[in-house]
Amino acid sequence: MLKFPIKAVLFDCDGTLVDDLKEHHRIWPKIFREFKLGRFNTRAGRSVGDFLKRSGLSSIEIRKFWKRFNSLEFDMSPKAFRGVNQLLKIFKKKKILIAIVTNRPTVFNYLSFLIQAGLDISLVDYFVNHDSTPSLVKLCPNQFSASAGKPHSEILKPIIKILKKLPGFPESVLMVGDSWADLHLAQNCHFQFAGVMSGSMKTLKGWKAFGLRDQDVIFKEVSGLIKLFK
Repeated sequence: MLKFPIKAVLFDCDGTLVDDLKEHHRIWPKIFREFKLGRFNTRAGRSVGDFLKRSGLSSIEIRKFWKRFNSLEFDMSPKAFRGVNQLLKIFKKKKILIAIVTNRPTVFNYLSFLIQAGLDISLVDYFVNHDSTPSLVKLCPNQFSASAGKPHSEILKPIIKILKKLPGFPESVLMVGDSWADLHLAQNCHFQFAGVMSGSMKTLKGWKAFGLRDQDVIFKEVSGLIKLFK
């Protein structure tokens, strides 16, 4: 079970807050063919950005890849999971810091994508994206890029000083996600963890195979957290 009080919640995006993995599974084969790339297991929670770099794409080509991906994704208009804004409002009312920490790259329409999905971005304190190439995107004051992706703790470098000032750090920080990368980030940073089965990990058995700890909790969807914080 989770230990309270919790002072910060770090959310993964895809498969956790936004129900978009089905759309992604339609996009990946198409865009990989367009850019003449080999096979890559996009369901494993690994960084596609790192794969593109290893495949020899230049920074400009990687930018073109993500521009194309985001255009296709935007057209499909995936939506946030039920109860997401309700949960964020509960955290906001309790003065719990909220951040979205994702291996998505820093692209021009990321925040627009979240808005289109129905997520109230005004409730989020910080946005941290993993970007392995120099960013050409003008960021909002609360939006950051990190050179390392999950599960590496370096992804939190832009906000780690803020987190460390929280009472009870690191145990007062909760990571919420749908993949092994989220779980291992929590383990690497000694955070608490809540997993969901709405994304890449579909079963409790699957979670346990990646080293789920006794104190970690698993929910069908992120809305399962509402009852713990009401």
